[in-house]
Amino acid sequence: MRLRRKKNLIPRLEKVADLLWPEGPSAPPEGPRLCLEIGCGMGGFIAALAAERTEDLFLAAERDQNAAVRAMERVRGLGLDNVRFCVCDAARLPDYLPPGTVSELYLNFSDPWPRRRQAHRRLTHRNYLRLYRALLEPGGVLVFKTDNEPLFRFTEAELASEGWRVSSRDENLPRGPGNVETEYESQFRALGRPIYRVAAVSG
Repeated sequence: MRLRRKKNLIPRLEKVADLLWPEGPSAPPEGPRLCLEIGCGMGGFIAALAAERTEDLFLAAERDQNAAVRAMERVRGLGLDNVRFCVCDAARLPDYLPPGTVSELYLNFSDPWPRRRQAHRRLTHRNYLRLYRALLEPGGVLVFKTDNEPLFRFTEAELASEGWRVSSRDENLPRGPGNVETEYESQFRALGRPIYRVAAVSG
């Protein structure tokens, strides 16, 4: 569900504008690995991961301006200096990033677009997988999580058709070290739903 646009959105965005990744495309600085989350929502996942891994640089992409500004305010409030944001659709990421610059790419609880005619909108459709492959460095990893089994099956089939190598998969991901939960994940776990996860290497 999309958030209603808030009346004070623009002033709030202006206050955290220094957290925006420049259009360019702009190469990341030398040194830290660049990790990208597409569809960061209100930023719980990316903030927690960035706090754990201060040596890495994180880029969060979110097309909904209301969600994006809340994520940016969260990062600012936590004092994290290793997170930047793109307020854009996934298809526009090549406008921000050169090829081969992303080490890890995260897709968490993306919209399943359940109807067959909507398949091309799913963020794990083969057209998107080709975009991700271009952004990832050789050996870069895509990590996908969902509570939606049909979307998980679709994703595995698309990865196979595009020649990605699955490095790990789980159809009932346990809680524990190494798994940073999103807001949605916590809600779904509370309802007793299994969490599906697959990690795949670009080639």
